[in-house]
Amino acid sequence: QLLKACLLTTDPSYPSHTSVLAHGVTTRKRKKQNYRFYEDEVKIQRNGLCMHVIRSLFQLSGLEDERFNMKQLLAKIPEINKVLAFQRKPNAIVKAAVEDRLIRLPGETPNAYNMSSKRFIEHIEYHLNWSFCREENEGIVFSAAHKECRPSTSTTLLYDLEQDEYYFPAERDQFLKLPEILAHYLVAYNLSMIARYETEWWYDLLLQSASDDYVIIQQFLHIVESKFPYYVAELLLQKKENNKKDQLI
Repeated sequence: QLLKACLLTTDPSYPSHTSVLAHGVTTRKRKKQNYRFYEDEVKIQRNGLCMHVIRSLFQLSGLEDERFNMKQLLAKIPEINKVLAFQRKPNAIVKAAVEDRLIRLPGETPNAYNMSSKRFIEHIEYHLNWSFCREENEGIVFSAAHKECRPSTSTTLLYDLEQDEYYFPAERDQFLKLPEILAHYLVAYNLSMIARYETEWWYDLLLQSASDDYVIIQQFLHIVESKFPYYVAELLLQKKENNKKDQLI
């Protein structure tokens, strides 16, 4: 419902047709034995609320029929990193400094990609459309579009709301080209389907708390309760600012 509120700022006629009413996400039929939530996956459908939000609210493309597993989606939420690290689940991220449109990455970041500084800079410029500015003792500085430096719209930078810190993926497969708020939506959708249709597994999880999944899910629900409304508020404030600028022009 909060996403729909944001969507109305870019598509006042929503819902103009029935195809955008569905969630727009599907989950795979899970196996009864040895199921792990952390390894489960969801798929974005070509039609529905999810794809409509992606296109209208974030102006992104190329995500039709894309599959994401829970490991990838949860890795976009830095606050969960402590739990993943405790469970020895790798989630390689490095701290980044963001000021206005400038992004400073630590000097050792290219080593995580097994690249030289020059090759890493070329890689980032090509894949992220960031512009290289300079190398410093503290790290490598890039400039990026304004929306890529804002927590609610960035598809690359990771934002820790509790610590007010930015992070950058230290592994290539962590680049999902997906804003974090949509990662929250996809994980929450999968949890809702499990709670609705897999009541036996859900009951065992809550009763026994024997699986690592329990701690991850519990932490996610704690984070999403405050962080999702924060992102929604930021999106609405950005829209208000943009409208004021348009009126001045």
